[in-house]
Amino acid sequence: MSNSQQVQSAEERRRREEEHRRRLDWEFQLEQDRQRREQEAAAAAQAAANAQAQQQHWS
Repeated sequence: MSNSQQVQSAEERRRREEEHRRRLDWEFQLEQDRQRREQEAAAAAQAAANAQAQQQHWS
């Protein structure tokens, strides 16, 4: 393998590793967003249940 082929394959490997890292970061961010939305939905449901219980208590 010539020097330029070695450099080219090293650059290709580095580029693939960078793309892989970006994809992992993106997937991690998606998962974080999904968990945050789930937590927000659970908190909203709890707040609604609390409001309903309080309303029943006063009526």
